[in-house]
Amino acid sequence: MARHGNQILLAEDDPDDGVLIEQILSEVCPNLSIVVFPEGEPLLGFLSKSAPRLPSLIISDLNMPRVDGKQLLKSLKTHPAFQPIPVIILSTSNDEKEIRWCYSAGANSFITKPDLFPHWKKMLKNTCDYWLTTVQLP
Repeated sequence: MARHGNQILLAEDDPDDGVLIEQILSEVCPNLSIVVFPEGEPLLGFLSKSAPRLPSLIISDLNMPRVDGKQLLKSLKTHPAFQPIPVIILSTSNDEKEIRWCYSAGANSFITKPDLFPHWKKMLKNTCDYWLTTVQLP
């Protein structure tokens, strides 16, 4: 499967966080399209229909209704075609057990959601810079 190279998929059930993340990503990564989903199930459906073109990055909230971040992560990392996509987990939690579980399931990063707008902006810019320009991905 080919990497799309210009798309970020975001799974976020909190509408305020979703809008905030989408706005900041649009500003710090202006050449990318951002597609937002209210939870993991529609993201998986979209991804399956988008094949063979894959997004550059998936960012997912951990706690969501129906298909949450854990289930989404497990589905992505057990599907051979989707394994190469970097998956970033965002959460208000900094519970060590949750963090360990996410990394053991294949998360590429686990980030605790910032409290203040400037911290959100810095975190998302650093995330985009690292995953979309610094690292070499398959």
